Amino acid sequence: MIVISAAGLVAILLAAFFGSGFTDKLTDGYSLGMALATAVALACYAIGLFAAGAGKAVGNTGAPRLQ
Repeated sequence: MIVISAAGLVAILLAAFFGSGFTDKLTDGYSLGMALATAVALACYAIGLFAAGAGKAVGNTGAPRLQ
């Protein structure tokens, strides 16, 4: 899970790098790099959220109840 989060952070930093290059040069390559890096970051964090929730039980069967 930490590896996925770290990959998401690297992708965000890459998106920032490509974004700064795009504002300076206005080329298609920087725009594509920014878009792909953003998509990778979103995918990493979505996978991380899914993996974090996949290990938990559905419902509140383990919660203590007052009787």
